[in-house]
Amino acid sequence: MPLLLLLLLLLQAASPAPARAGDPYAYYDWEVSYVSAQPLGVKQKVIGINGQFPGPPLNVTTNWNVVVNVRNALDEPLLLTWNGVQQRKTAWQDGVLGTNCAIPAGWNWTYTFQVKDQVGSFFYFPSTPLHRTAGGYGAITINNRDVIPIPFGFPDGDITLFIGDWYNRGHKELRRALDGGNLLGAPDGVLINGLGPYQYNESVVPPGIVYERINVEPGKTYRFRVHNVGVSTSLNFRIQNHNLLLVETEGSYTSQQNYTNLDIHVGQSYSFLVTMDQNASTDYYVVASARFVDAAVVDKLTGVAILHYSNSQGPASGPLPDPPNDQYDTAFSINQARSIRWNVTASGARPNPQGSFHYGDITVTDVYLLQSRPPELIDGKLRSTLNEISYIAPSTPLVLAQLFNVPGVYKLDFPNHPMNRLPKVDTSIINGTYKGFMEIIFQNNATTVQSYHLDGYAFFVVGMDYGLWTENSRGTYNKWDGVARSTIQVFPGAWTAILVFLDNAGIWNLRVQNLDTWYLGQEVYINVVNPEDNGSTLPDNAIFCGALSSLQKFAGRDPRGETRLFRARYWVSRLDCLFDNSHWAGDQQVLRKRKTELGGTCSMASLILFTGLLTVLLYQAIKRRSIEMHRVKPANAPDLLSFVNDLEFHITTVSGMSCAQAVAPSTFAMGTAGSTDFRVVPLPTLFTYSCANTSQGPSITLKCNGCRMPPRDHFVSWQFVDLQGQPAAAVGFQFNLTARQHGNNKHVSFVSGTVKSDGYADDSKLRTFRGQESNVLKIQLFPQMYNNLGNLRILQPLVQDFTQGSAFFDVGSLNASLQNPRDGVVNTTLYVSYLSDYIVEISNESVVGPVSLLASIGGLYAFSVAICLCLMTQCEARIKKLRDEDTRMLTILSKQRARRNWDKVRKFVMYTWCPSNLDPTDKSGQQPEGSAMDSLHRTFHKRREPIRQATSDVSIPNRVPADMGATDIERAAEMQLPSSSR
Repeated sequence: MPLLLLLLLLLQAASPAPARAGDPYAYYDWEVSYVSAQPLGVKQKVIGINGQFPGPPLNVTTNWNVVVNVRNALDEPLLLTWNGVQQRKTAWQDGVLGTNCAIPAGWNWTYTFQVKDQVGSFFYFPSTPLHRTAGGYGAITINNRDVIPIPFGFPDGDITLFIGDWYNRGHKELRRALDGGNLLGAPDGVLINGLGPYQYNESVVPPGIVYERINVEPGKTYRFRVHNVGVSTSLNFRIQNHNLLLVETEGSYTSQQNYTNLDIHVGQSYSFLVTMDQNASTDYYVVASARFVDAAVVDKLTGVAILHYSNSQGPASGPLPDPPNDQYDTAFSINQARSIRWNVTASGARPNPQGSFHYGDITVTDVYLLQSRPPELIDGKLRSTLNEISYIAPSTPLVLAQLFNVPGVYKLDFPNHPMNRLPKVDTSIINGTYKGFMEIIFQNNATTVQSYHLDGYAFFVVGMDYGLWTENSRGTYNKWDGVARSTIQVFPGAWTAILVFLDNAGIWNLRVQNLDTWYLGQEVYINVVNPEDNGSTLPDNAIFCGALSSLQKFAGRDPRGETRLFRARYWVSRLDCLFDNSHWAGDQQVLRKRKTELGGTCSMASLILFTGLLTVLLYQAIKRRSIEMHRVKPANAPDLLSFVNDLEFHITTVSGMSCAQAVAPSTFAMGTAGSTDFRVVPLPTLFTYSCANTSQGPSITLKCNGCRMPPRDHFVSWQFVDLQGQPAAAVGFQFNLTARQHGNNKHVSFVSGTVKSDGYADDSKLRTFRGQESNVLKIQLFPQMYNNLGNLRILQPLVQDFTQGSAFFDVGSLNASLQNPRDGVVNTTLYVSYLSDYIVEISNESVVGPVSLLASIGGLYAFSVAICLCLMTQCEARIKKLRDEDTRMLTILSKQRARRNWDKVRKFVMYTWCPSNLDPTDKSGQQPEGSAMDSLHRTFHKRREPIRQATSDVSIPNRVPADMGATDIERAAEMQLPSSSR
């Protein structure tokens, strides 16, 4: 127990700092990897998370803290950004190249942020170049706290839909096309939840395409959260014969109004309430079709899913619901966008109404008119610009450069209006004013609809119109109920104006959401510095790159997820840290320094401690024994697919019935009823069914040979019916469930048990299992991998629960039931739940016997480890100081070498010319007669006397000064400039 307690404390110390104490935490562990898929019938690699495409949802509540550990299993660096999450005071977690170094391939990094004062529908996606074209996206749902009601009736269900255009070419091929100066061209189709279109027209949709089916119940109301996660195409969303009641967009509740269809532009999110009020004569089409594209490709760029009522009488048929009349007319779309208003009386994430923030009364402090143009060539390369500047991401993220004062990374000179000059490539950013109110006007002079997104904020959409924006355009602004959101569209040849309150310190990305023009440089950053606290607190797991890449090796935490409190390179380079330190300078004079943090006692204690720990390790090697170790690791799709088992379920109904009274199952259900993954499948596709009469009663057998781990739960139901005049009471069930690896009958896992009526009875009451309600036996299967048995992969069954259906507690009710033909049934349901999130690995490992006992009893081992970690932490601090002292010693050595060289030069000059002014002891300044300098002096003055040369008997005085003596290290430290490490 003491060792376990220490490990828990160490894990807590190594975890990221909490965003806010008291608020709940939601933990996620993700692996981002390539997954094989063929959404449009063409096999390709997509980016999945934990084997899922689209990725798993983040479902949290306002103010929750979110911890997402991301392992990059791609072959390229990766970043995930949280589209619409404002990252209050945590700009480090924004996940774009201006704030973070990308996670290298094979590394993992943990995002930690709080969804502070936010509600609504958002999504995450990879922000690294064009990765979103291959997937990697998923839903973010932030629910209201219980104390704050939502401004509409609570829906009966929640359905998330991802719509977006899709290319059959991979993201690397798309990057090569843009790098080569070519545009991407028309997409190959439109996906809904990562799946292709329903075959509504055989001439348009080829056979074999897997499509999305949404299962609903008649009369119920569902909340549809729809996100456009595509590349560059605006989509019109509609559901056949159903109204869309708009209630929320990107965290703001809207004035509620019905739409038959709505244009959703790239990067935007909307929530609708849809009531299932049709007669279900057939299924219904759910359509997302492209807008503002060539008529020749409209049919190809139409995604179709199916809305299936539980009482539907047939498949969907006929033409799709009508789109807006004119494919190219933007007037319909711009008027529709203007109709979306803020619900000023509803409460958002806080109890006060949304409209209590009167943005129309605030004075604007900065105005930026951002003009875009079609992509153009700059220095021979295709680029996109804002105000004639195409942004290029530096190797050092802007936030790191600002914190460490790295010069030359970026410039705060982004122009606030178009400059009418030649375009250029630069890293120029906007210098915002903290708690200022900025007006931004997007002027789209390009030929396509563009969506702009601002990280870190929700801005107010106050106006949009055709033509060029002028000062007079402010007269059309909506200063009362303009919706607050984070992504807004700008139509070609038009402008859109927003207002944003800059109260969130950091460097925030303002980008176009169209992935092709974003990749070509159509983005900028806004620098917002709080003069009192800029919020730039470096997280302890920060990754360093660019000009600061050398700092990576000094980080306290390795980006691969390992914590290294003491590194081996310190022992190699600083073996003298346990003893007095010697530095040699000048003529082998020893400069000695005593340690300050670690005295001789600590050095001796650490030596004794390490000797003791080494002895313990040797003892472990001698006295080891083998035990079975169980480890849990996150599952991924390849691991789950490797589990191929033969499953056999035997369930005996203990009763007087027989197989002749059985109503055999013909189908089984997969998934969760009412959700989008619910399916009803013929029984023979997975199970073989048989029934045999035994002495206890009829025994049902279900077999599945060569079964793989399915992604959904299974339900199989059957019943026994009383024969006329021969009522029979059910008194219990016996069950036996086994699992074997396919082709290996040597090992088997099983679970068995008995459920009897006397287990539910007391002295005066009797309980049976007859009646119309079903008796549910819930079995859980989880994967186990036995490394010690030749990588045996087997599914372990467990009994989770037994839920009794109809019951009778007294003899009189029982007798009445026996005579009642309606109660003369025994309904049984086998519910098989697959726990596929984790895999248990079992192996034999060597552990210590007596030492582990001592550790559990006295905590000696845990105490030793704690002391060791403490001493190593002190040693690390000491080593950093020694490194600083080494720098000073190198400076001292350089000065002494320079002094010695000067002495050599002075001696040489004195020997050759004997100038006394080079002798520090001679102040006369006269040259001695007979010297070479004296001869030169007479020659220059026309003297004709013969030049006398020095002979061997001429004695040259010794001009070498005495040595300076020992240099005091404290004095030497004052002679030099402070080192960079200080």
